Amino acid sequence: MTQVLRVLITGTPGTGKTTVAKKLSQVLNAEYIDVGSFCLSHNLCVEYDARRDTYVIDLERARSELREYLAELSKVVVDTHIPSVMPPDLVTHIFVLRLHPLELVKRLRARYSSKEEKIAENVLAEYIGVIANEARSWFSSEKVFEINVTGLDVDTICDIVLGIVRGGIDPSPYRQQIDWLLDESEELTQLIMECERILGRSSSNTLSEEVSPQ
Repeated sequence: MTQVLRVLITGTPGTGKTTVAKKLSQVLNAEYIDVGSFCLSHNLCVEYDARRDTYVIDLERARSELREYLAELSKVVVDTHIPSVMPPDLVTHIFVLRLHPLELVKRLRARYSSKEEKIAENVLAEYIGVIANEARSWFSSEKVFEINVTGLDVDTICDIVLGIVRGGIDPSPYRQQIDWLLDESEELTQLIMECERILGRSSSNTLSEEVSPQ
């Protein structure tokens, strides 16, 4: 009997989820699905937000289309920053990549250059664990794993994922929640205050059902 393996790689934009998901799909010889591209190609986006440079998706339609598509696949790696777009019963493992906000902001500044609001939104989302919390509320807790990828290369991250999937390592440390709020360093505090100033609000940011254009 064919083993069903449907792995979701998620995390705040900039944490490296796409690179990890593509590498993992190659190692597992599994199909790779980028939810953003899937939604665009299946006309599941309802509008384009020019200010944030993102498409807003129809979450219910996207989930329905993904259910139909995934049901035919026994081995797949899915890449998205919107965990709740996935049918919870069809996913076998959810890996949330967590990157320290001080490292994340460096990547985002290199990627988005002058888009201060986009950078600030994503840094705050990572800081308070928006995507990790969404994953834990949407999926069964035993399916969700958080990996602190700060300082790790792609191969090391994939080794951790494969170890958990194949039962080669103890998964319990990765079931624990990562909380950047415990870091009270002045540098991080200053970064968060700057992000809040840019957005004009406190750190209660949540990501909406959006996908960035490729």
